[in-house]
Amino acid sequence: MYRFIALYWSDLSETARKGGAMLEQRLRLLHPDWREAVSVDGLRIYDTGGRPGRFDCHPVSREGFRFPEGAVLGQVFAAAASPRLYDGPPEFSGDLAQAVVTSGGANLFEDYFGRYVAFILDRARRRLHVLRAPQGDLPCYVARLGETSLYFSQLSDVRGLQTSAFTIDWDEIANFVTCHRTRPGRTGLREVAEVPAGFRRSESPRLVESRRLWDPHEVAARDPFTSVEQGSQAIRGAVLAAVGAHASRYERIFHNLSGGLDSSVVAACLAKAPKRPRIACLNYYSEDPESDERRYARLAAAHAGLPLQEARIKAGDIDLARILRVVKGPSPDNYLYERPFQYFDAAWLEAQEAEACFFGSGGDNVFFQPHSVLGATDYLRSHGLGAELPRICLDAARLTRTDLFSVMREVLRLQFSAQHPALKTQANLDCQLIAADVRRSRDAEGVLELHRGVASPPGKALHINIATAVPSYYEPLPPEERPMERVLPLFAQPVVEACLRAPTWLLTVGGRDRGLARRAFAPLLPPEIAGRESKGGADNLFGRTLAAHRGWIEPTLLDGLLADQGLIDRDAVRAAIDAAGGGVSPNQVALLFLICAESWARDMIAAPVSSVAQAGR
Repeated sequence: MYRFIALYWSDLSETARKGGAMLEQRLRLLHPDWREAVSVDGLRIYDTGGRPGRFDCHPVSREGFRFPEGAVLGQVFAAAASPRLYDGPPEFSGDLAQAVVTSGGANLFEDYFGRYVAFILDRARRRLHVLRAPQGDLPCYVARLGETSLYFSQLSDVRGLQTSAFTIDWDEIANFVTCHRTRPGRTGLREVAEVPAGFRRSESPRLVESRRLWDPHEVAARDPFTSVEQGSQAIRGAVLAAVGAHASRYERIFHNLSGGLDSSVVAACLAKAPKRPRIACLNYYSEDPESDERRYARLAAAHAGLPLQEARIKAGDIDLARILRVVKGPSPDNYLYERPFQYFDAAWLEAQEAEACFFGSGGDNVFFQPHSVLGATDYLRSHGLGAELPRICLDAARLTRTDLFSVMREVLRLQFSAQHPALKTQANLDCQLIAADVRRSRDAEGVLELHRGVASPPGKALHINIATAVPSYYEPLPPEERPMERVLPLFAQPVVEACLRAPTWLLTVGGRDRGLARRAFAPLLPPEIAGRESKGGADNLFGRTLAAHRGWIEPTLLDGLLADQGLIDRDAVRAAIDAAGGGVSPNQVALLFLICAESWARDMIAAPVSSVAQAGR
């Protein structure tokens, strides 16, 4: 897996130069096998795991200049409409480098897409610009060590560099257990910030500022689609381009084919990739009938002409305690969803020699899966009592499996609700497992960026919220397990931008979740998959897994760090643990997120990270 560390200090300050040199010396001792990719004007970039055509360092070098003026780290593609889309990574030299440097990196968001972090020097102003791709899953964090800014992609790589301990920000951990994320730009550590996706962080000796350059609300409002045909063509074209571009960088891949709509769409597009690698499809299933989608996976694989391998998962085989061992970042995360390769035949896996694993993850988010009346709510706010309102309300009634009167009543209620309509979907403000005072003290709208002042109507605000929640490039694996690049092409910037331009009532056309996507890909899919209403789930599997680990979970949570900080209600957690395995419960997901937060906090307590008293409560 590709990783980077960058140091930046002011060359104008002798103390800054000395401090930076000492930090660089420690970095070389800590990682002697890492490559020095850039060394110029107080900027040092080191990386490891680079592969040409995949994740790598792409220097930005203008003609007539002796030294590079920065680099784009990661995986970069030309714009989806570019004739160079499948020609490999661009070389940032000549006119291309000129455009990057003179725009301070801003043109990257317009002319390229991918999973990258860019460091661009503005020598005239003695300034560094750091940009993270709008939908880039390659993380970028920053901490200040003396007069040096330390940028990095993975926390474990820098835990030996700081001279004083990082401290846990328990207020942000409270945000995570309630909202499943920290505040924008913040992490679970007080001294570590995040460069958010779509932002540019600029720093000089006197000033540090952060600015959003890619605004999904502006994308959604710019030239929205007005017809099913227009939206279908745009979305189909964007997905074909994104899947094809990612596939062009590999020779051998796996595709995680569940048999659901989204993974089947990716399989169909892989089969049509202009530069198609060797593909092996994987399907895993459990003993629950609801989780067994082999029939659909076989249909999708046969329709696309791809080979399929199957494996069974048993609840008793899942080691939930491994969550304690996975490599953690500066914030808690969901450590539960990972590639289940351990359930497949080891010899067969080895024979495939795959370089990456593709997933359909993100389709629920980007194609818009929520079953709600927000499509009708958005139409009413945008068009008033327009001619299409009755049909859109009927679509909402079918989607929510209610009647027209119930839909109209709910739409009117949401018009006058004091709370953002999307908040209930995204936050656990009613979860009894979380201490009541913690839930009451959360600024959930701020954490989730769902303030009523945003320009988008509530349904589109929800769509933006979930469509831009890209999982990290790094898998949640213990250090001894071999990582593999995950590719989630449905989260790619061209796909998200196309879907954002579709109003929510168009995304749910026909009263079906992901209705527009179904119509867009119907020509490429078996009818049984394009039209299926059911969706496989793992609720019963999770429930049985929790029940099997009850003896470990109970002391972990009831006597853990979250309990010590007053973040959980011990009695409610104990009752939820006792009920695990007795059927599907809304507390299952909450329990799993609490376990993730607890395991993260225990990891961070280990030196040189320490804990401080909670704040902001």
